[in-house]
Amino acid sequence: MTRRFQPPVLPEDPILHPSAFSLNRRRLLALLPGLIALGAGRAALPAPASPVAARPVPALPARHRLFPLGRGTVAEISDGDTVTLADGRIVRLVGIQAPKIALGRRNFAPWPLGQPAREYMEELAMGRDFLLFAGGRRYDRHGRMLAHMAREDDELWLQGEMLRAGLARVYTFADNRALAAEMLALEAAARARRAGIWDHPFYALRRPGEAGRLVGSFQIFRARTGPFRRRGRSAILHLTERNPPLRMSETTADIEGLSAHLTAAALRAMPAARKAALSESGQPLRLRGWVRRDKDGPFIAVTHPEQIEWIGP
Repeated sequence: MTRRFQPPVLPEDPILHPSAFSLNRRRLLALLPGLIALGAGRAALPAPASPVAARPVPALPARHRLFPLGRGTVAEISDGDTVTLADGRIVRLVGIQAPKIALGRRNFAPWPLGQPAREYMEELAMGRDFLLFAGGRRYDRHGRMLAHMAREDDELWLQGEMLRAGLARVYTFADNRALAAEMLALEAAARARRAGIWDHPFYALRRPGEAGRLVGSFQIFRARTGPFRRRGRSAILHLTERNPPLRMSETTADIEGLSAHLTAAALRAMPAARKAALSESGQPLRLRGWVRRDKDGPFIAVTHPEQIEWIGP
């Protein structure tokens, strides 16, 4: 029998600790015999698929910012971020990226923890009814529906729970940015606990100097702002690991090898204070995206503000 992945839950997390709820497990178990004796037509609560599912989990926030897409029953699990509904629709959980598995692709090297992520998604979703919501573009280029999914009986937010469990990273797009702040907060909390993927070197936060060997992959870098220059309506931000940053006499050739290419649309969507921080050398940040290379070296195309997180020193 395959051993199910059980994401760790630490007592110091106030959102997840059972004491945050007035009806805890012990009280619930004490009430169940009375409910059964009263002839309840069905169990007061569904039996959880795992001990983790019985504990407080993220609910879908701020539904007024989303558009309803109806409901559906999950009939098949492809991986940790893709499911098929009973009516045949394939849903890609927008906003997250779970570890990839081969799924029949030849010469594809599965990412670490891909199978545990799939198994946990199966525990959360298989055979369950969900409400679907759009936060932006509704279909991807493969024809899959892009949706946030909330379990109908208890409102568990699939994206939020996969992030909380450390089995996904935030993966937003310029045309799908809804709930990015909430997802980034859940990801950061899981990383602080070293939950799931965050305890594996494959998913470690990278340094700018590593970018050259990471071309073609999705990564999160921790760095500081270096030289910043406008290029028409777009801009280029060079990243550095140094603190203090480069001296004025140094050139971009002295930088460790990664830049952020900010589109005009990303700059327009960025709050004024954060836009100003781009030109302040030495500001700590996290940058996420696919690493590419041009004639000047490795870079990440920044198409929307959520790809850059401003963090403490």
